[in-house]
Amino acid sequence: MKELQDIARLSDRFISVELVDESLFDWNVKLHQVDKDSVLWQDMKETNTEFILLNLTFPDNFPFSPPFMRVLSPRLENGYVLDGGAICMELLTPRGWSSAYTVEAVMRQFAASLVKGQKYYILIVQNSWSIRMCKVENEVLQDSTCQRTHAWHPLGAGCVLCDACHED
Repeated sequence: MKELQDIARLSDRFISVELVDESLFDWNVKLHQVDKDSVLWQDMKETNTEFILLNLTFPDNFPFSPPFMRVLSPRLENGYVLDGGAICMELLTPRGWSSAYTVEAVMRQFAASLVKGQKYYILIVQNSWSIRMCKVENEVLQDSTCQRTHAWHPLGAGCVLCDACHED
């Protein structure tokens, strides 16, 4: 996958990628940099958090459909990161997605959104979300405003509201 090669060539160590079970469709991504003037950066320093670990799961028709992205660790509170680590951003919805987006661009946008006008707190517990916990927590979110507004499905399987929410 060209995306993986492009990320390996990044010189600024912004992100690093590890394949999950050697699958090109399942990545663990370490976000090493956020705005150093942000509250989140200060919290990361205070809790000795070196990076934010995310999981990206790509659909078979990527780049024509967005990946599902969630925060695995640390547990963040507030903003675009929902309970269970799921991320609610227009960019990651069928309506907001463009096949021209790269993983690097998505990660840079996510990093910017983490600190823009939001106060994030790293929970001192420092527990990461297990995949099972993420799925259980996200089942509760299926009726969320985010989903109803943006046709977002927390498990990345398509909208549970069928085609109704995709109609304009």
